[in-house]
Amino acid sequence: MIFSRITLAIQFYARKLGRFNLLTFLLLMLVLLAISMFDRINLHQQQAMMASLKRLDKEIATASAPQTQIKPSTGQYLQQLQALLGDRKYAEQELKKILDIAQKSEVQIRAGDYKQIDNIQGQFSTYSLKFPVRGSYMQIRHFVERCLLQMPNASLDELTFKRDAVSQVVLEAKVQFTVYFQLASAPVAREKFE
Repeated sequence: MIFSRITLAIQFYARKLGRFNLLTFLLLMLVLLAISMFDRINLHQQQAMMASLKRLDKEIATASAPQTQIKPSTGQYLQQLQALLGDRKYAEQELKKILDIAQKSEVQIRAGDYKQIDNIQGQFSTYSLKFPVRGSYMQIRHFVERCLLQMPNASLDELTFKRDAVSQVVLEAKVQFTVYFQLASAPVAREKFE
């Protein structure tokens, strides 16, 4: 009985509205349903991102906890910096390391631009690596984090994202790292390898 009343009410309002208005109403309802589903997906991504940010905040807080040490002299700072610099003959292995990290992070790297510059005054050499990356936001973010953690002699110089549509999960990003190496003529390098 109740079902037949509901059916009659639907038929009555369908005739009263007309086919065009009814189709417009149904299309509007479908659009609203799609938007609400997209918002739920974004909510899950935002929650994952917030959890990752909280984890990073904790890591930074523990790493930057005040330590009671005697400040090193300028010469000691220079020695510490030289110790962090990689050996220039292993520049290709740094690129291989980035490609391995990309594979583990499940991002795609296409061919990029590579440029080497020697800074004689600073006694270091730089290897600039710029390439396009494809993957989700979290995959690209983990890729960059892992590169910086596993390569202490690298810096992140550029990170730009591009998304063609709001609903697109896969992003295009441009990433540029600069990897620092000792010059072969640097005194620290000669002491280390002779």
